[in-house]
This record gives sequence, C-alpha cells and structure tokens, in this order.
Amino acid sequence: MIPPWLIHLRIRRPGGRGVGLWLPVLLLWPLIWMVAALMMLMALLVAPFVWRAGWTKRVLLFVPCALALLSATKGLEVSVIGADSEFRLKCY
Repeated sequence: MIPPWLIHLRIRRPGGRGVGLWLPVLLLWPLIWMVAALMMLMALLVAPFVWRAGWTKRVLLFVPCALALLSATKGLEVSVIGADSEFRLKCY
C-alpha cells in the first residue's frame, strides 16, 4: 500500500477563474508515522485493561486499519458541481 503523496484542490466559480491548491502530503507522512507509532504504543498499553471487555482486537487493529484507510485514498477523485461553484479534489 502506497499512501497518497500529493493532493490537488480546485475551486472554481462559473464566471471566473478557479483557484488551484497543490498540497504535498509526502512531507506530512513522517509526522503521521510518528503519531501512528505513539498510538500503537498506547494501544499496547491499554490492551491488557480491555481484555475482559473483549475490545483487545479492536484496540490493537485500530492504528493499522487507519493507516490502510489513508493509503487507500490514493486515486480518489471527488468532483462536486453546484449551481454557482465547482469543487474538485484529486489524490495522487
């Protein structure tokens, strides 16, 4: 799974010129990985306390599933066209 490295936002009004914004998500991935590592450490510390409630599997799989969800957004394209504006989002 390769996470998205670039997001392109475009907002445009019908009569005017649009605004495009390129967001380099690649620069944020080291920060996201550090936060994910801290969350996984916290999940490992909490897991023994929720063992009896049956939540251990959910607690331990939350971080890997969240990272998989973020990685699955690569290739996502959203286009919303209204009466007076247009919004497009593309993940590369």
